[in-house]
Amino acid sequence: MAYIGLDIGHGSNTFPPNKGVYRNGKGYAEYDFNRKLGKRVKELLEQNGHKVILGQPLNGKDVPLITRTNLYNREKVDLVLSLHANAGASNVSGRCAFYWGTSSKSKTLAQAVINEIKAKGYSTHGNGLHAGVRGTWTNLHINRETNMPAVLIEHGFMTNASDFQLIFGNKQNEYIEDMAQADVAGVVKWLGGKPVKPSKPSKPSKPAEPSTGSDGLYGARLVKKENAYFLATEDIKVRNAPSTSAKHTGTLPKGSSINYFKVYEGNGYRWLQYTGNSGNTLYVPYRESGSGKEQWGTFHSERPSGSGAKTYNLTVDGYLGPEVVKALQSHYGLIVDGEMWGQYSGNQATKAFNQKAVKYGKGGSPVVRELQKTIGVTADGIWGAGTTRALQRYLGTPVDGIVSRPSTAIKELQRRLNNGTF
Repeated sequence: MAYIGLDIGHGSNTFPPNKGVYRNGKGYAEYDFNRKLGKRVKELLEQNGHKVILGQPLNGKDVPLITRTNLYNREKVDLVLSLHANAGASNVSGRCAFYWGTSSKSKTLAQAVINEIKAKGYSTHGNGLHAGVRGTWTNLHINRETNMPAVLIEHGFMTNASDFQLIFGNKQNEYIEDMAQADVAGVVKWLGGKPVKPSKPSKPSKPAEPSTGSDGLYGARLVKKENAYFLATEDIKVRNAPSTSAKHTGTLPKGSSINYFKVYEGNGYRWLQYTGNSGNTLYVPYRESGSGKEQWGTFHSERPSGSGAKTYNLTVDGYLGPEVVKALQSHYGLIVDGEMWGQYSGNQATKAFNQKAVKYGKGGSPVVRELQKTIGVTADGIWGAGTTRALQRYLGTPVDGIVSRPSTAIKELQRRLNNGTF
């Protein structure tokens, strides 16, 4: 019998803002898939005689990664299996397993799981294996900070049309069963055993319907969920709840835009819920309640580009500091504060930046996310070597994935922002 740490990716409060996708106006949370898969994986591991401990409840808010890895290390589990679904460009698909690059046991465990996924007839992303390296997009906490073999499995891309149908569509039950059997068979064989014949899965739970009543936020009522953009046509006060009685946290300046996810009605106004630069949930009113009221902005299906290209007066010195971040935030129509939030402290790039422009933590930065969309790299909001390489390619400068001090790529970025050609 093995003692296995089963790690359900994310939590019930992680979408919105970002751990999930929108399709045809409806939101799909990654955690909803992860927990359903996790429930079945747990059942099958236990049927094979193994003991399971969960670092993330099957129905609960997100547990910090450090809390999870501390639990697995304290419990001295034999291995950790982390369950996820991926996101990226719409043309990218396939399943893959991440492991820490210096752990040979983790690599063989990852290979064992991928072999079983292939045996079920499913494609992989590349060869299906990704070795973790510090300072890169493969630098995953769950693999890096555990004292035992650990594998994080991405069960397809939510952002790909074909994979989406498997993960969230009418094939979900069959797909979850296939992935659960593959994951568990890989683990059991890696441990030297033979998988037992799976029992029938328990009846899948019906997805929760979105609430349309009061959610307790000063009595405001949820009107609808919607993934779209709002462009302010005048300065609007921002608050931490949909009420004029809530704390005033800042101002959405005229000409700035937000990507909002929910619409509320309360306290005499219609409100938009969105995620601030620091990852906090914010609310901005866009008109008074009642039909025919004047709106204080315009709505768009895509990020509005504004009227004409903006130009700036940046010093072309090759150093990325608050002024460059402010220019990028203005360029993308974001709230301008000159700070990149939610960055990983181990990345070479962010260490090379002016530290007044960087706030370390988790969740990524909206301005980095928009930049990543422009340069064609996975938009996770975290600036690492992959983002640096993509920016260098986009700008036509030498590509090495390193931000020098000064940096040729940052100089070119400053030039293009100055003349409105970025």
